[in-house]
Amino acid sequence: MVARFLYAISGGKTLYRFLTEEALRRELPFLQGSVLDLASGAGSYRRLFSPGATVLRTDYRLSQDIQQVVDCNRLFPFPDKIFDAVLLVNALYILENRPQFWREARRILKQIGRAHV
Repeated sequence: MVARFLYAISGGKTLYRFLTEEALRRELPFLQGSVLDLASGAGSYRRLFSPGATVLRTDYRLSQDIQQVVDCNRLFPFPDKIFDAVLLVNALYILENRPQFWREARRILKQIGRAHV
């Protein structure tokens, strides 16, 4: 019953999408500096980023909204400690080697950088 209620008030979205968007509304406006948005796809949440964030939108193939091709299942083509934040929204399921992903995320994050998954 609660799920149907949330489904109705969230414009026809699933409960999962509704909760994900709520979490993004709480987190994204506070991100500052350089942000790597992995597997961003259409990224309906991009309007939520603060003006203080410089966002690099990536995906496994180039499209209109994608700035660089990055495969989350390969080593990232970035130097060490370059990003203030790494973002992976609704894409954990695509990771073939999660430990490698976390090593790479840690490598490219600055000392006080944060991963948002």
